[in-house]
Order: sequence, then C-alpha cells, then structure tokens
Amino acid sequence: MGTRVTRLAIVGVLGASAALSACGGDGPPLSRGAFIAKANTECASLRQASDDFAKAQDPNAAGADVARYVHAAADRLRALVRHVDALVPPDSMGDNVDRLLSDLAEYADGLDQLGDATQSGQTFSTVIQANQALVGRMNTTATRVGLLVGDLGLVDCILPS
Repeated sequence: MGTRVTRLAIVGVLGASAALSACGGDGPPLSRGAFIAKANTECASLRQASDDFAKAQDPNAAGADVARYVHAAADRLRALVRHVDALVPPDSMGDNVDRLLSDLAEYADGLDQLGDATQSGQTFSTVIQANQALVGRMNTTATRVGLLVGDLGLVDCILPS
C-alpha cells in the first residue's frame, strides 16, 4: 500500500485521546447483539467523515482546504468514538473494544498531524508524500482497526476502499 492513506476501513469509532482506557459507559453491560447493533448505528456518521476525507483528496483541494477537510474527518471520527465509548460492551468484548478505540484515537491523531503539516498550495497527495513515516504508521493502525472491526462484528463501520 506504500504511502497511500486510503478511505479503507477507516473504521467506525475513532477516539478522543490516547488516555482511553476502559469503555466509559454507565450501567450494566449490553448483550453482544445489542452492543453490535448500537455501535453499528453510530457508524452511520462515519460516512460523513469519509466524505470529508474524500474532499481532502480531491486534486483541486489545496492548502487550507485540505487541512480543513482532514481536521473535519478527525473531529467526526472522534465524536463517533465518544458515542461508542459511552456504550458498555459485554465483558467478553471489552478488551477488543478498548484496543479499537485506542487505535482509532491514534489514527485521528495522525489525521490531525497531516492537517497541521499541510502548507499553502499543497494537495493531499503532496502532504502524504512529505510525511511518509506518519502515513506508514497510520496505514499499520488502519490495518489493525480493520481486523478489530471485523472481529467485533461492526460491519457498518467498514467503508469501501
């Protein structure tokens, strides 16, 4: 995949910070089916983040527009994570949900770093070429996220490439 950041399974539930530890919802744990259904419902907002990301990749977008769209995608993903983090998964899913939220927080942070690194006149393609190490880490994270989303059954959180 090289240095290409894709829309791939930029999955559902991007997180607020590296400080995420346990799922934060109050109350008794949901059943597996109820958690999956509620989390998948939250993933509908992922389409908006994906749309922002696609706008950033538009060859006609440059500089401040690229940065704005990338930051908007990260913000939408963080909001999604907050919503999923408020759910209480069953104990059997807790560790994987925590890993997913942590990885997604890392991915959102990477998006913000790309947005911050965008300079006047740069296209998204130019930005990722100038930040290959970061993009490589993001792609590794996205791969882990894709696996976790599949393992958790959050099929609505997977976007087509």
